[in-house]
Amino acid sequence: LQAMYVSKEKRLAYLIQSDITETFEEEQRRNNELAAALREAKKANQAKRSFLSNMSHEIRTPLNGVKGMLDLIQLDPKSPNVPEYLDKACISAKYLAGLINDILDMSKIESGKLVLHDEWMRFDDLEKYIDAIISPQAAERNHTFSIRFVDFSTAWSIYGDSNRLKQICINILSNSVKYTPDGGKISVCISLRQMRERDADFYFEFKDNGMGMSKEFLQHAFEPFVQESAKLAKKGSGLGLSIVKSLIEKMDSSIEVDSTLGQGTKISFLLTVPVRMYSEENEDEADNVINKEVSYKGKRVLIAEDNEINMVIAVEQFKTFGLEVESAENGKIALEMFEKSSIGYYDCIFMDIMMPVMDGFEATKNIRSLERADSESVPIVAMTANAFAEDVQKSLENGLNYHLSKPFDREQLEKVLEKAFKGE
Repeated sequence: LQAMYVSKEKRLAYLIQSDITETFEEEQRRNNELAAALREAKKANQAKRSFLSNMSHEIRTPLNGVKGMLDLIQLDPKSPNVPEYLDKACISAKYLAGLINDILDMSKIESGKLVLHDEWMRFDDLEKYIDAIISPQAAERNHTFSIRFVDFSTAWSIYGDSNRLKQICINILSNSVKYTPDGGKISVCISLRQMRERDADFYFEFKDNGMGMSKEFLQHAFEPFVQESAKLAKKGSGLGLSIVKSLIEKMDSSIEVDSTLGQGTKISFLLTVPVRMYSEENEDEADNVINKEVSYKGKRVLIAEDNEINMVIAVEQFKTFGLEVESAENGKIALEMFEKSSIGYYDCIFMDIMMPVMDGFEATKNIRSLERADSESVPIVAMTANAFAEDVQKSLENGLNYHLSKPFDREQLEKVLEKAFKGE
C-alpha cells in the first residue's frame, strides 16, 4: 500500500510538473506572438508616418505650382507668358489629383471596397491613352519609348475595367520614367498567348533599363507606404505598385517582377478576358470614343452647387456642349426652380450632394415626390467630391440616376451627358 501511495504521489507530481511546463510554454508562445505583432505594428506605423511626411511634401509641391502660377498671372494678366503659366498650373493640378486618387484607391483597397466596372474597350484606345500620357513624360527625359502589339489587331476589344487597366499601365510606366536615367529605354509589349472561343490570354510586359531594385527590396516592392530609399520617396507617393498589384489580383491575375539593381526592371502579368473581333463590334462601342464636336444645343440643365468657384467651372464646361445652363445655390432653391418650371423644361439636373439648407439627397427625394409628369423621369446626376463605390451606390439609392465625381474632365462629363439624354 505504501508503495502504491508513493507511486501515485510521483504520478501526481509528474502531471503537475507537465501541466506547469505546458502552461509556461503556452505563455511563452503567446508572449512571442504578441512581441512579433507589436514589432509589426510599430513597423507599419513608422512606414505610415514616413508616408504621411512624404505625402505632405508631395502634395504641397504641386499645390505651390498651381498657386504660384496663378499668382504670376494675377500680377501681370497681360504678360505674354500667361499661356505657359496656365499650362504649368494645369500640369501641377493633374499631378495633385493623381496623388489624391492614389490615396483614395489605397483606402478603398485596404477596406475591401474596390469595385471593378467592366465594359467593352478597344486596344487602340488603350494604345492612344498610354501614348498621350507617357510619350511627353519620356520625351522630357530623352527616353526611347515604344508600344508593341504581337499576334493580334489593336482593333480587337476586350471586356474589363477600362479605367483600371489604363491606371495599371500608367502607374507602371510612370515609375519607369521616374527611375530610368535620362536617355534610357522604356517599352510595352502586349502579346496574344492563347485564343479560345470567347476569351483569350494577353501577356502584358513592361521593361526599362533604369535604376532597378535590390533583391532585398523586391519582396517589399508591393507593400503600401514602402519605398527603397528616402531619395526615391521624393519621386512619388510609394503607392503605385501596391495599387497595381491589388488591381491585377482583382482581375484574377498575378504580377511578376524581375529587377536588378542598376540594370533595370521587367514587370509582367497575364490577363484572361472575354474578347471579340472588330467585325463583331457594334455601334455601342462609340461610348469609348470622344467626339469633341458633340453638341447638345437646345438642351437645358439645372446645376445645384453651393461653391461659387465650382459653379463657375461647371457652368463654363457645360456651355462648351451648347447647353443652356441655370444655377441654384442649394438644394432648396433647385427644388423651387424645378417646381415652378413647366413640364419638361429641364432636360437634366446636376446635384451637388453636400450643400447647406437642403442637401442633394433631400432635394432629389423632394423632386421625385412631386405630383407632376416629369418628376420621376427627369435625369438627376450626383456631382460630388464623394468618389467611393459606396457613394455611387448611395446616390442611386436616393433617387439619382448617375454619379459624376469631382474633379471631372470633359470626357467624363460627355459620357454622363450622353447616358442622361439617351436615358440609359
